[in-house]
Amino acid sequence: MKRKIILLFVAAGIAVAAAGQPRLEALPDTERMQQRGAWSIELNTLLALMNYVNGTYTYRIVPWLALGGGVGVRVLMVDISAQLFARIQTDVPQWNVSPFLILDGGCAAGQSIDFMGNAVLGARFKLRHGNALTFGLGTFVTGYGILTGEYFPLPLLHLGFTF
Repeated sequence: MKRKIILLFVAAGIAVAAAGQPRLEALPDTERMQQRGAWSIELNTLLALMNYVNGTYTYRIVPWLALGGGVGVRVLMVDISAQLFARIQTDVPQWNVSPFLILDGGCAAGQSIDFMGNAVLGARFKLRHGNALTFGLGTFVTGYGILTGEYFPLPLLHLGFTF
């Protein structure tokens, strides 16, 4: 009998405590909050010996992974080339400052046609209205590897703006 009375008081206490709590709202859907597609413009440089400017478009497959591509213009001393490449990008778009990784691969056509690729690791700084600044360090790989198998990795400074 004592057990039933104690159990009744405990159940009544839990019911009173639960009734006094504010109603819990569901967390916002991060998929709807994040924009799926984004355009960006980037400047990548190697101590002014090589500069290239790219325009890219990426589409978020999941909140932390985006696939896309881009086109650009590369100036390597006296050689001016047009670039076409595919991109894999990963970051955490919900964070105000997020680490990111970019992997690009494609070709460049100018005085010659060669393979180009880069890997950049850096930080993405979230701005208002879905914009972001990216800053990173990486490596740029280029060469006439299609014909000779020789590739030349070069250090790279990356600056970008996503809108």
